[in-house]
Amino acid sequence: MYTGGYTGYTDTDTGKILHVKMKHSVWILGLPLLFYCSVISAQDIPTVSMVLPTSLPPEVTIRPSEIQDLLVGETVTITCNATGFPGNFKYQWTVNGKVVPNHRSPIFRYEAVSGVHKVTCKVTSTGGQTESEESIVTVLPKGTMAFHSSIRMNSRNFTPEMRDSNSEAFQSISTEVKEWYRQHVSPSVPGNVSVRVKDVRPGSVITDQNVIVQGYSLQEQNLYNNISMALRTAVQSSNSLGVDEDDWTLLSTSICYSETVTVPDRFLNNVTLTFPTTERDKHAYSTQLCGNNTSSAGIALAVRRCTGDVQTGVRWASPELLNCGLDLSNLAQMTVTTDNVAEVAAYTQILTSIGSSLMVENITDASTVLENIADIPGDENVGYSVVVSIDQIMNADDGVLYQSQVKDQAPTRIVQALEQFNDRVNLTTKRFRRIEQNIGVETYQIGAAELINSIGFASLANSEGLQDESVRHYPNSASTPNDEVDASIALPEDLGSVLKKNISDDPTNEDVRLSFVIYQSSRLFQPNQTASFLAGSKTRVNSRIIASRISHFELKNLSTPVVTRYLPIVQNSTNSTVTNIRCVFWDFTAAEGRGDWSTEGCDFVKMDNKRIVCNCSHLTNFAVLMDIYGPWHSFTLDIISKIGIALSTTGLAFTLISYLVFKQLRQTRPQHILMNLCIALLATLIIFLAGIDATNSPVGCTTVAFLLHYFLLAVFMWMAVEAFNMYLAFVKVLGAHVSRFLLKAAIFAWGLPFIVATITLAVDVPSTYPDGKETYRSTSVCWLQGNQLYYGFLLPVGLVLLFNTVVYIMVITKLTCGGRTKGKVDDNNSGGTKQQLRIAIAVMVLVGLTWIFGFFMISDGRVFFSYLFCIFNSLQGFFIFIFHCLRQKEVQNLWFKYCGCLLGDFRTTKSTTGKVVIQPKRFQCGE
Repeated sequence: MYTGGYTGYTDTDTGKILHVKMKHSVWILGLPLLFYCSVISAQDIPTVSMVLPTSLPPEVTIRPSEIQDLLVGETVTITCNATGFPGNFKYQWTVNGKVVPNHRSPIFRYEAVSGVHKVTCKVTSTGGQTESEESIVTVLPKGTMAFHSSIRMNSRNFTPEMRDSNSEAFQSISTEVKEWYRQHVSPSVPGNVSVRVKDVRPGSVITDQNVIVQGYSLQEQNLYNNISMALRTAVQSSNSLGVDEDDWTLLSTSICYSETVTVPDRFLNNVTLTFPTTERDKHAYSTQLCGNNTSSAGIALAVRRCTGDVQTGVRWASPELLNCGLDLSNLAQMTVTTDNVAEVAAYTQILTSIGSSLMVENITDASTVLENIADIPGDENVGYSVVVSIDQIMNADDGVLYQSQVKDQAPTRIVQALEQFNDRVNLTTKRFRRIEQNIGVETYQIGAAELINSIGFASLANSEGLQDESVRHYPNSASTPNDEVDASIALPEDLGSVLKKNISDDPTNEDVRLSFVIYQSSRLFQPNQTASFLAGSKTRVNSRIIASRISHFELKNLSTPVVTRYLPIVQNSTNSTVTNIRCVFWDFTAAEGRGDWSTEGCDFVKMDNKRIVCNCSHLTNFAVLMDIYGPWHSFTLDIISKIGIALSTTGLAFTLISYLVFKQLRQTRPQHILMNLCIALLATLIIFLAGIDATNSPVGCTTVAFLLHYFLLAVFMWMAVEAFNMYLAFVKVLGAHVSRFLLKAAIFAWGLPFIVATITLAVDVPSTYPDGKETYRSTSVCWLQGNQLYYGFLLPVGLVLLFNTVVYIMVITKLTCGGRTKGKVDDNNSGGTKQQLRIAIAVMVLVGLTWIFGFFMISDGRVFFSYLFCIFNSLQGFFIFIFHCLRQKEVQNLWFKYCGCLLGDFRTTKSTTGKVVIQPKRFQCGE
């Protein structure tokens, strides 16, 4: 402690009063350079006073002061140098006037975005604060073509000052290199070529630079070839820089070009592999496939990654070859060790590469393999294969994933395997990050004491799936652009203090593993009963799935909530109504361990800028459940269709029974045509009711689509036969006889639809699927889609409708105009006209002209025509029953006689059309 006017303190051990005695003081930049200290007793104390230095604001410089021609995504280091007394400096960085949160270091790593940016550093101490001058960062427009190049100058000697980009030595080398590239490259490249030297390294002298091309007209690979040829020519001749033929490189900064390589397989046999052009940080499968006689027939023979970054350029990694004798079932039985975990992970990635072809047993085996991999601490390369495999599995048919969940909870096990892998992955750079189209993962180490801010993770709105640039981590969730997110999560600010209570040792020395995962869809979260229909509503997940986890900590009942935000996938519109928002999490223990969505601990807070805001008291996988109603017209039309189909099915069944039971009803050609039409239409309705929504089984759903296609075409073909028969009977009349008409009609009406349906199915070649997705049928209902629908169904139906329309007009004209010409229509007696009208209506039903209403459903009056289409077509079978059974005296009397209800005498007559008519003299039923 200080006593009296002395500059000193008392040593409590010796009782001596100590003080500091200044001998000399030399000050440089405000800092004391030399002190002389001595220890004396109290009685030796002279009267001494110490003059302390004055606190002053720090002096601040920023380096480099200017950076030009950066590429988008490139990272540069900017340093803030501060001097002064005292040295308790605090740093704050700003970019374009906006404070960069959570950057308090004197070194700032800036990731470039297009444009000109001003970076400044503000330093604060007890002496005051000082802001640096601006560092101007110029970033080239996105899409600028750039290549990374390195050269070794053997005739030069490296000096340490060359490392400093502000030094004269660096500037001198930079100028020479730029001039050398300008002389040799510019004449060979159409466009404006510039060079930015980024680094100078020892090894004689090695320089790294970007060769930038603007205003180019060639494709990237052609530009690369031109520059490469120019550099090769330059080094083959003597040059001022002393660059030899093998002392230069040129790499793209964004793409690995298509390449064919020869590599040895596990038997040391040479295998030739071709890989297509691939983007940076993506992978490609070889065009060569496993042979048909192997366990992995049709699967790619190898996979290869395009590695690197915009800083260093990109290049192909070594290919990983698949053992074609293995499949997922073999892999599931293999013991995974630290020695083979990378190989097993690569095999899994290749074997799941065609996600749309995976079956239930494949999903089950894949989940087992992923669980085995998760038991072994792997590195980031293993993590890459794990995340890609899960992304590919999410492309499997939704019905397959549902069935695999019902069978053994395979999708849920995959989610748990990913969580376990994130807990154990070896983080060589303290962070593992992988973003694929269906899933994004970010895992990193962080000190528990650093969790003093609300850390955030978000996916920004993007309609094309997850992308690396749209999935971001925010050290402070306050900087999350909440009005732009698809899904986001913000951890509680007091999470660090919560963790301290669970850590027995010094929390400042404890690192925790923090993981975030986002799923583009809920396809891996398959409860046994995903949907329930209530008055046309469907309850389902209506958001992305976002998750957070801290390894080895089960955080529940948090006092400060975890905040999540979601942009609903389906929103209120004229086509849908969305209600009953429920904030949920996936409970792995629910439904007897099968997993299900639960609302426990999660609450809906509000809607904010079309985003749903939820609070939850724990960490896990979060989502939003909602009731989604189709438009009112859709629900009404659905009810009309179901009622009509039920009536038609009953009517057709009764009609067929009538014509099969009574031989008298199978005497004429129209009656045989009617029976075939009824069979085709009845089969269509039964298959529709039984299987239109059977999407859980891929094979079953495809079978339903094929049968619906076949029988619907058969319906139209028999309608065309009926139309042709009417033409012969009412229009042509003379010379209308056709030998073996019914046999020829049967071959045409049953055979042609089978040929068309088979061809439509056969041309759906799996290898032509875009992005591995099936094109033959829809994934939402078991019916055709795309070109299969247009050319396989609508085109032949349109032709039949055109033919039937022409025949219909000709028949009605003949019946109406022809009858009046012959004087058969009596204006005073409308009985004949009514009979003609009934015939016309019956013809219209039989010929199926109501399908024309379906084509008008795409017009402005689609609602009106939708009602007409649903009413007339769903009741088509019922109309057939009315006109050909219920209103036919012949059919009535035959049934009365068959049931024993006719008790009087019968007399048999023939009608004018030649039909046999049984008429009772009298009858009573029930006596």
